[in-house]
Amino acid sequence: MTFSQIVEELRGQCAAFDRELLSIVEDYESYLAEEGLLAERNRWLMVVPCGTSIAENARFGVYYEQAYRPRRRNCRFIGVYHRKAVQYAGAIEAVTVASSNGGVLSFTEEVGRLEDRHRERIASIIEATPYYDLRSNPTRFFVVDSFVPTDFRKTSPGSIQGLRYLDLPKNIPDYDPRKDYTSEELATALTGATWE
Repeated sequence: MTFSQIVEELRGQCAAFDRELLSIVEDYESYLAEEGLLAERNRWLMVVPCGTSIAENARFGVYYEQAYRPRRRNCRFIGVYHRKAVQYAGAIEAVTVASSNGGVLSFTEEVGRLEDRHRERIASIIEATPYYDLRSNPTRFFVVDSFVPTDFRKTSPGSIQGLRYLDLPKNIPDYDPRKDYTSEELATALTGATWE
């Protein structure tokens, strides 16, 4: 059994409402990822629940969360989940925590290399998001090449309550984790596929 399988088994034992236990599993997973003990990064799709901000996430190619959450597994792809389906998928180019001091943004890189075009997109989504104050507290931003529409349906009852990692070869029979998929190729492969 791999460490990735152990984490998935532990996550499967947690009730969706048990955030404290899920947080412990996520901390363990982050530790394993930082030690390089998890399977290759092309194999996993990080699925994040999204509601109010989905239009801005898709428009700017940026997903954000509060920075106090544990660092996530270093996987290559992120999927935006809404209404029982992953509706957008993209390849992660950079992950950074942005903080504002006196109206000036500063960035702490976590994954990848943050470029000026990434900083501009982050600043744009901060300005375009009226319902969350993204300047008050440090915020983690996942910047993708682009979010491509897809339809990767969850078939089991209920919605996801938090982050999930899906094993792509397990859910897409022809998926090859050694291939360098583009976001468009991944979105096409996901469309019509299902997961539980």
